[in-house]
Amino acid sequence: MNRSLSLYVTARDGASRLEKKPDLPLWRGEAEGASRASVCLDERVTYQEIEGFGGAFTEAAAVTLGKIPAEKREEVLRAYFDPKAGHGYSLCRTHINSCDFALGNYAYCEEDGDFDLRSFSIERDRQALVPMIRRALEISGNGFKLFASPWSPPAWMKTTGRMNRGGKLRPECRDVWARYYARYIREYEKEGVPIWGLTVQNEPEAVQPWDSCVYTGEEERDFVRDHLGLRRAVQN
Repeated sequence: MNRSLSLYVTARDGASRLEKKPDLPLWRGEAEGASRASVCLDERVTYQEIEGFGGAFTEAAAVTLGKIPAEKREEVLRAYFDPKAGHGYSLCRTHINSCDFALGNYAYCEEDGDFDLRSFSIERDRQALVPMIRRALEISGNGFKLFASPWSPPAWMKTTGRMNRGGKLRPECRDVWARYYARYIREYEKEGVPIWGLTVQNEPEAVQPWDSCVYTGEEERDFVRDHLGLRRAVQN
């Protein structure tokens, strides 16, 4: 039985705004012609299970949502997180420090050389981001899994001395950066927002005009093995 995918396109550079495009065909079994683009679905073969569906919590989204009337804000959150009246999102992500959907660069510990993290504070997140996540958790009823990713360490931890446009984590900052993740998790838990998981770095090979930090696969492996993994074990 032939089936098709419905395709809609919105493009910044052009006139397309949710423009309906021709359907894309799907075939069961072999594609009709090796040169044609297709999606082949073999229902007899299974791989890993899907953990969940969701979206991202960002400072920009939280601040924008905070500017609309309370009843509309509630309507938006229910549309995403209410398991009966909405989509019932079950897996979401947020950012450690600022990201490209923040209002500007910021870190939880911006004091240069603060290896003891004495100045660490998530006060900026408490203004808009944390309340949005907390309300979404309440609406969801049973909660959802939330994981966090950094776009960049604080500027003073990097070889370039800035959060934007790549750069790398300074070797002498690997341990304090691992403790930073653990501190972030504890502070968010105090706010009623449990962190289910982490990734070492958002887009680790990208040098972006915004917050970014470059890792090789081996560097990520070594950071988890020698610092972050050990730090999490100590905290547990």
